[in-house]
Amino acid sequence: LPKGHAAGHELWRAPLEAVMAATDPVAIDRIGAEIVDQLRVANRMTTLERRGKPVRYLDSAAALNLGVADRSRIDLRTVTLPAAT
Repeated sequence: LPKGHAAGHELWRAPLEAVMAATDPVAIDRIGAEIVDQLRVANRMTTLERRGKPVRYLDSAAALNLGVADRSRIDLRTVTLPAAT
C-alpha cells in the first residue's frame, strides 16, 4: 500500500453491487479472485499472478476435497434483479 493509506481506505475499494452465494466455499473464492483480477486490470494494475502473488490456497483446498477450484467446473449463474421502486 502507498504510504499513509490504510487497507480499508475508499481508494482501495470498488462497488460490486452484487450478492454472491454458493454451496462450495472454494468455488466462490475462485470467482471472487477472478473478480478482483478483473477490477485490477480495469484499473490498469497487473493481475495478482503476474505480480507473483497467485491465489495459491484455492488449489490446496481443492486437493483436500474442500471444493472445486477448477474454473471450468464451476457453474456460475448470474441473475439480474429489477431495480427497486
